[in-house]
Amino acid sequence: MSVITKIISNKTYLVAGICLIGLIVILFIGFTLGKYKYDNGLTQDYVNKLLQEKSEELNKKLVDEKIKYEQLIKDKDQQISSIEMQLNVSQTKNQSYKKEISKLKVQANTIKTPVNAKEVRERLKVLGYETK
Repeated sequence: MSVITKIISNKTYLVAGICLIGLIVILFIGFTLGKYKYDNGLTQDYVNKLLQEKSEELNKKLVDEKIKYEQLIKDKDQQISSIEMQLNVSQTKNQSYKKEISKLKVQANTIKTPVNAKEVRERLKVLGYETK
């Protein structure tokens, strides 16, 4: 048993050592080559171009929406002014009707019952009835 454990342990150390050396080599190559820029700004230029296009597209949409919104506001302002004019006309009519009603109430309160038949006939003639 001790021979098998020595072989396993030796192979384990061997595999661990190879992996460690491979990792060190890969890290060295990565850090060495990572210092250099291979694209010479091409990637950054492409990203900047995409960002600029998106920005222009969004600005155009924003301007279009602003124009639509301003037109909508103008339409609503016109509707409001039209309704306000109708309201003013309606209020003046209402005031005149209230005055007329108050005058008629005063007249109704001043009406006295007729005393004789002659007075009844006169009132009926004023109202448009024909009496004999």
